Amino acid sequence: MNLSRLKHLRKQRHISQQVLADHLGVSAQSVANYENLKYEPDIPTLLKLAAYFDVSVDYLIGASELAYRVGEQDITLLRLVHQLPEPARQALIEFLQVAGQR
Repeated sequence: MNLSRLKHLRKQRHISQQVLADHLGVSAQSVANYENLKYEPDIPTLLKLAAYFDVSVDYLIGASELAYRVGEQDITLLRLVHQLPEPARQALIEFLQVAGQR
């Protein structure tokens, strides 16, 4: 397991090791050890970390470049879009691109 992204996520949000440790119920030294790749968190702590930073566990451990978690709504939307005929799919993409620029 590679938690090299943990330190970046924490610093990006201007969170101290102590604040993160308090949220996780571990010591600040444990957080430092996770960041320095000396120790690995247990699964419940790993899940707490992912939830705290609102990223997927896969992203946190370096197994994916996608930071966001995919939920049921995302999956439903993807299925619906996939069922559209190609011209409608292209029109939807164009609409979303324009809507996102507002």
